[in-house]
Amino acid sequence: MKRRVTLDASDYTVEDRGHTTPCWIAKTKKSNGRYALTRIDGREVYMHRAMYEQVVGAIPVGLQIDHLCRITRCIRPEHLESVTPATNIHRSRAAKLTEAQARRVRYGKEPISFLCSELGVSFGLLYQIRRGEIWKGV
Repeated sequence: MKRRVTLDASDYTVEDRGHTTPCWIAKTKKSNGRYALTRIDGREVYMHRAMYEQVVGAIPVGLQIDHLCRITRCIRPEHLESVTPATNIHRSRAAKLTEAQARRVRYGKEPISFLCSELGVSFGLLYQIRRGEIWKGV
């Protein structure tokens, strides 16, 4: 079996997905349900991480790769950034609040109960933000 060393244009299709530049969408059918996988040097790896390391360099210990375009099958290096896990979570679609909203909760004078209904999130989440337990960097 031939060993794969690099990813190239045959591994992706170029698609406009609404980001500033077109995404490179991985062609592989292998995935973990969310991220595209490929086999390099006999082991399965995430294609976006392999492409990042191939073009940008090693991923620093403790950091993750964030898809700036929010497309998890995109492997375009310009759409990938190494970030802390907290930054990755804050940027994700799953994040309930924007950074500006979190800053408003953290430093604003409005009652948490008022903000809960306005922002559509739980009292407990806003309480943690106000105390600085989460969204520490805002």
